[in-house]
Amino acid sequence: MDEWITLADASSRNVPFLWVGPNAAGHLKPPAQILSQGNNALWHYTVEMAKEARAREIDALGMYNMTLQATSWDGSGYGQKVAIVQAMMIGIDLNT
Repeated sequence: MDEWITLADASSRNVPFLWVGPNAAGHLKPPAQILSQGNNALWHYTVEMAKEARAREIDALGMYNMTLQATSWDGSGYGQKVAIVQAMMIGIDLNT
């Protein structure tokens, strides 16, 4: 995050920043990946990164809660409907 902030400050431009958190792990995530990429690990990462973003005055938008109960065919991708909602949320946040 610090690198992006430094770059924006050096360019003297008013650049909005938004940290977008990761999706929740789907129910079909392979068991070998659950320990390192499962919901417990993702939740702690999301909370800690949001704290760091806010400490640097960057808006934080978490996608974890939105995708926690969404259906995923591979445990990672959620399809077009979820992607459209995420894009709309990002557009609304950056527009305000």
